[in-house]
Amino acid sequence: MAELPELKLTPTIDAIYQLYVDEPNDWRRDHLGGSQIGKECERALWYDFRWCTAPNFDGRMLRLFKTGNREEKRILDELARLKLEIYVCDHRNGKQIHYDDFGGHFGLNLDAMARGFKEAPKTWHVVECKTMNTANFARFKKSGVMVSHFKYWAQMQAYMAYSKKDRAFFIAVCKDTDELWEERVYFDPNFAKKLRARAEQAIFGEKPSFQISDNDNHPECKWCDHKGVCRGKECAEITCRTCFWAKPTREGGWACEERPNMSSSDQRHPCALHLLMPCLVPMETSNIDIENGTISYGAVINGPGHTASENLWKELFG
Repeated sequence: MAELPELKLTPTIDAIYQLYVDEPNDWRRDHLGGSQIGKECERALWYDFRWCTAPNFDGRMLRLFKTGNREEKRILDELARLKLEIYVCDHRNGKQIHYDDFGGHFGLNLDAMARGFKEAPKTWHVVECKTMNTANFARFKKSGVMVSHFKYWAQMQAYMAYSKKDRAFFIAVCKDTDELWEERVYFDPNFAKKLRARAEQAIFGEKPSFQISDNDNHPECKWCDHKGVCRGKECAEITCRTCFWAKPTREGGWACEERPNMSSSDQRHPCALHLLMPCLVPMETSNIDIENGTISYGAVINGPGHTASENLWKELFG
């Protein structure tokens, strides 16, 4: 059988995708999010919070994210049409329903809270909406969200804990067929406590936690944005959050001696004193000189008057 010709993007389709690439899109959120906390790999959470890796999404994927947001609004509108009592914003400020902890370093944004579901009309529920492809949707229908999409289940546990609700209503739409499926999720307070402890470790831990696997084909590793950094093959992003001197504070924000009150913008633009955290360099340090603000890796010295952090990787590994 003759091979099918490779399909090429037309100039117009390519231009549509480029619209999304060109949109301002800062991937670095200031806080660790509730949608992240259910990741099975605690090391990945630490990397997330430290802005270690910039995700490389193409225009098609960025457009797909917008599709998910659009579908979420559609589902919430449909629930409202069913005459549920539903809140998508905090009535006190008109913004998305939000909870935070650890000085704002851990933040949770809810899709909605609602009451009046036919399954339990008097019970308030945290509402979470997701889109899925056919295979993932079938797994959800067969096994339930805890088994099929543990990350979403954990996300709802965190939401219920902070909103002081003991039920969540999870509703998914199959992107290929438009079929809907639901599950009511019950609160697990013991697991929620573990999630809070995971968040605390990811935020205030001075080095990455354990890696879930050293196998690149492990499901949590195969598509992980941080795989290159985790395996010691790529340099972490050079920001204040990957600097030896900078620390998140319990009161909120980040600080170092040079910048005791770092703004969010400051964190994105490190100063000349930046030292890449040794735990992000796959090589033993030969000296950490606090007084002169340098870290040595054999003959290569990271710090003022020597090798800048953005050039360190090349100096060490070529």
